[in-house]
Amino acid sequence: MKNIKVKVSSFTKEPYGRYQKIDGTSSGEQFRKEEIVKHLQNPEVETLTVILDAVNMDYTSSFLSEAFGGLVTKDKISDSDLSKLIIEADDPLDKSRSERYISSFKSKRAKKNIEF
Repeated sequence: MKNIKVKVSSFTKEPYGRYQKIDGTSSGEQFRKEEIVKHLQNPEVETLTVILDAVNMDYTSSFLSEAFGGLVTKDKISDSDLSKLIIEADDPLDKSRSERYISSFKSKRAKKNIEF
């Protein structure tokens, strides 16, 4: 089993925006698609640690919501695959916000009685 670590700073120094088409290659959507989903869906990966480390700007809510909440709403990642995800951050508020996006959308999914 593999334990993977992904640093946002290795992806971009300026994480910004929600959608790749509108906001460009530093968007939450692009980060989610390129750096998170492939590892969570890989059965050989035991844990994926995403590190919200020092970058040139603060993490925007649109970036975090799309990167993490989008795992539930867009990619339909299963609860068992989501359990592989560990979020670390230089700023505890960034970690809390990211985890809250996931749990909020998981809660909405549960209310609709949808299981992935």
